[in-house]
Amino acid sequence: MANFNLGEETEKILSLKAEEARLNGLVKVLNAERKELEITVVRHMQEIGIDRLGIEGANLSVQHKRLPQVASWDEFYDYIYKNNAAYLIQRRVSSTAIDELSAEGIEIPGIEFYEEDRLSVKRS
Repeated sequence: MANFNLGEETEKILSLKAEEARLNGLVKVLNAERKELEITVVRHMQEIGIDRLGIEGANLSVQHKRLPQVASWDEFYDYIYKNNAAYLIQRRVSSTAIDELSAEGIEIPGIEFYEEDRLSVKRS
């Protein structure tokens, strides 16, 4: 790798990370603003008694969704266990919890590990 300057490449990485953080912050602000406007529009449409509206360049419709929220994890897990209903949970493991148990020498059936190299770059 001729002409490779580690200092310059590191500075590029740091610059990109800073720009990514700035843009992610902007995305959070924009998402919050958009959600606030959506709530305002939904409330206004409900106040005037409409659930659909067509305007130039856009169609709006209020969609009512019923979303689950766990009120009691103990009862929920009990139901899952008694009814063999593991399909009710999204399939994602907690890396932190698995790492902690593994560090204690506890092997969890069905878990495999793979190695991945990641570069950590922090401004000094």
